[in-house]
Amino acid sequence: MSGTPNVRGAGGEAWLLCPGGEPAAMLAAFGMLLPAPVLALDEPESVRFATAFAQSGGSALERCAHTSPETLAHALEAALARSSGRVLWFAPAPTLAAMVAHALGLAAGGARALRIDPGRAFLLRDERVGLVLRHANVTAPERESGTRLPLWKSAP
Repeated sequence: MSGTPNVRGAGGEAWLLCPGGEPAAMLAAFGMLLPAPVLALDEPESVRFATAFAQSGGSALERCAHTSPETLAHALEAALARSSGRVLWFAPAPTLAAMVAHALGLAAGGARALRIDPGRAFLLRDERVGLVLRHANVTAPERESGTRLPLWKSAP
């Protein structure tokens, strides 16, 4: 992405990753997202994975204290605004679900409807309307941006 700071609606990406398995396996799947700022909820497993990513990508690591979903969502938006277009955030599944629900404007109970498996990720993209969910519970990012639609010929 560009080297200029992100502005609202510029298409910045926030990858929310749930630690699971071994860091090397997640690096193999998600390492293509580096270099990018790496954030972690200040708890051992999230910090372990985030440290591996930060060291691999030569990226800065920022630890975030666990507070409310609202505070974490604001911290995510601030990190995205400071970045050059992409941030990676590691936290346990319940915390990520609460952050996604809050970012999408879902009711407090909406987090229970989100499934986040260990070793998987959510992608929120910063659009003009706010943060938009682009991928949920994925094992790796797409290698190409978007899926091509088939070309349908119209009937004569």
